[in-house]
Amino acid sequence: MEVAGPTPTQKTRFFGVRTLDPQTYGKDFAVVVEQVLQRLSATGAQLEVELEISATKAEGLGDDVVRTVSENAGTLRFEQSGFETDRRGAAAFPWLCSALYKG
Repeated sequence: MEVAGPTPTQKTRFFGVRTLDPQTYGKDFAVVVEQVLQRLSATGAQLEVELEISATKAEGLGDDVVRTVSENAGTLRFEQSGFETDRRGAAAFPWLCSALYKG
């Protein structure tokens, strides 16, 4: 008696990454759900879907936004979330820039 299993040529795993347009992310995500997730789910495949968000604003995000987004991320049970200060650019160190250019 032979045990049926996937043949070496059958694909057993799908992976994909797609950057969504920030202006139309809702519509774009809906298309991904319809065209990819629902089709995979219909096969009985075990799905794992992760959402990664990165937002930057050079002049900084206000305390009200930080507080609200932090609370919402907690309520929505984000596995990881947080805010940080970008220390890569000169804008992060205005006191250093002014000291260097004073001569």
